Amino acid sequence: MGFICNYYKIAKFIKYGLIFIGMTIDKTIQKIVLSIGIPVVGWIGGLTGYNFYAHHNVSYETPDKKVVQKADGIIDYTSVEINKEDGSIEITRDHFPNWRSYKDKDRDGNVDEINRRGNLFVRGSHYSNFDREKHLKQYPIVFQEADRDFRQQIKRFKPYINR
Repeated sequence: MGFICNYYKIAKFIKYGLIFIGMTIDKTIQKIVLSIGIPVVGWIGGLTGYNFYAHHNVSYETPDKKVVQKADGIIDYTSVEINKEDGSIEITRDHFPNWRSYKDKDRDGNVDEINRRGNLFVRGSHYSNFDREKHLKQYPIVFQEADRDFRQQIKRFKPYINR
C-alpha cells in the first residue's frame, strides 16, 4: 500500500510541475514552436504517405522481371525482383540512411552478391560490394547476416511472389 501512495504523490507532483511550467512559457515561444512544429509534422506525414502510396504492397511485371515492394517505415521500403530469364532473385532494402541489395543467382537460398551503401553522414567508405566466391572466407559474418535477412524477406514476400 505504501508503494501506491508514493506513486500517487509522485504523479501528483509531476502533474503540478507540468502545469507550472506550462504557465511560465511565453506566448511568443509557443507560437514559434507551433510555427516550426506544424510544418515539420506535415512534411513527415507527406513523406510517409508518399512512401506507402509508392511502395506498400506494390506488385508489377515486365517481360523480363516481376517486382514486389512493401513499405517498412516513414521512408523505408523493401523490394523483391525476380528475373524471369535466369530465375535470380534480388532483394533491395532501402532503410535511410543505409541501403542494401542481395542477389541470389542460382535460387539456392544463399546470397551470391551483396551491395551496401552506408551512412553518408559518417566518415569512411560508404559503398561495399561482396561476392560469395571471392569474399566468403574473409567476411563470413557479412554473408551469414545477409543470408538470414534474405530468407526472412523471402518468407515475408512469399504470398505476393506466388501470385
